[in-house]
Amino acid sequence: MKKTALIGSLLLFALIFTACKNENNLPKNGQEQTENNEQRIISLNAAVTEIIAELGVNGKLVGRDATSVYPEWVKDSVQDFGPVWTVGVETLLAAKPDIVFAEASELDPEKVKTLEKAGVKVHVFERGNTVEGVKKMIGEVAPYTQKSDYQYLNDRIDAGLAKVEQFKKKPRVLFIYARGTTMMQVAGKNTPMAEVISLAGGENAIDEFEGMKALSPEALIKSNPDVILIFDSSLRSLGGIEGLADIQGIKETKVFKNQAYIAMDGSLLNGFGPRFGDAVYQLNQNLKAYAE
Repeated sequence: MKKTALIGSLLLFALIFTACKNENNLPKNGQEQTENNEQRIISLNAAVTEIIAELGVNGKLVGRDATSVYPEWVKDSVQDFGPVWTVGVETLLAAKPDIVFAEASELDPEKVKTLEKAGVKVHVFERGNTVEGVKKMIGEVAPYTQKSDYQYLNDRIDAGLAKVEQFKKKPRVLFIYARGTTMMQVAGKNTPMAEVISLAGGENAIDEFEGMKALSPEALIKSNPDVILIFDSSLRSLGGIEGLADIQGIKETKVFKNQAYIAMDGSLLNGFGPRFGDAVYQLNQNLKAYAE
């Protein structure tokens, strides 16, 4: 009898000890422990990618769009899904993401619904095409990163803009976007590039229309810009400076006579992210030669 009672007491003590141990190991507030469950993140916007890379990825970046090429480690080590508009839901889901970041105008609402039904969180943001818009976007993305203090990014933007030199004569700048000789567009009023040109001390050469439109010889001759601004990737797609010389109508402009071309990194110039102030200042310095 004594032996049986002793065994029973030992079993009861073991049960109580195990219960207490399990209770102490329960996550606080009843939340699941996620230390070993790293979030898998996809970013389909260059500005968002730069922001989360700068502030610290709260998980692992497992996918990006074709424009997300900065910083270098993103370009080198993160899977490229190509242009946003070509990315299918199946491709995104195959990467098993927990979160997908995208610009509101670039990700089809039906794709958003499908991803959410599959249990994926989707966060869409409005593109910041102005100084205030860029800062607003940084503020909206920051809560999903590792740093709560993002003011230094806004300060960096302000510092870049503060260095911009003012010109007595604003050079007229024509921005050309090209993907080979069969696809060339120019930036009209109320476009992101028109905003950058203005902040950099220039004047957008096209004021007859809004948005991006196909480049025509007539528009080129009429605008008669002081300088042509182009992404370096666009310039390569045309075959370099020699390719620009083959554009119809360009030989009738002073740009051709003066060989006035500025080629800049598209991810910097059109990124509208943490490097926005740097982009504007760099363009400003490039325009100095055409402001006399």
